[in-house]
Amino acid sequence: MIESYAGKEIFAEPDGELEKYLSPTIHFDWKNISLIFLPHQIKDLEALIEAVKRYSPDYVGVANIEEYKLFIAALAKYQSFADIKNVSAAVHAMTKIALQTMDEAGYGSSSKWIQLSNIFGGSAVPQEMADTINRAVKKMIDSGLIDSKRKLRFFEYFGGEVFS
Repeated sequence: MIESYAGKEIFAEPDGELEKYLSPTIHFDWKNISLIFLPHQIKDLEALIEAVKRYSPDYVGVANIEEYKLFIAALAKYQSFADIKNVSAAVHAMTKIALQTMDEAGYGSSSKWIQLSNIFGGSAVPQEMADTINRAVKKMIDSGLIDSKRKLRFFEYFGGEVFS
């Protein structure tokens, strides 16, 4: 109004609507989670984030509310299982389990990993087929062909034997 030399009779008072344009709001269902970690817990969490960095470049993520419910259910169940009262300590323990699982699988950031569902079209098999695969994996472990902590080597060994 000042720059155009026009008065209030031409322009409406902008103050009433200015706030909604400066800070628009979006209403959606969300949960705000604040976690406090001790220094050694932060170190482990950062190690986990580094391990999956190509999938999650930041500390910030957005997930469907159903994922939140699943996370809270898993967290509560794990707290009960491990008799952990502190939520951050439970998240820390779950983080260590995730890191251990990736270490045991041989996961390393130096190589790209592909989900088996991308190769086979799904991640589930009929029970009979699963039983057959489990027996074959157990035999390979028992015979020393693969390590019990590196069961995925089953596919590498089998593919190499058939197609080499």
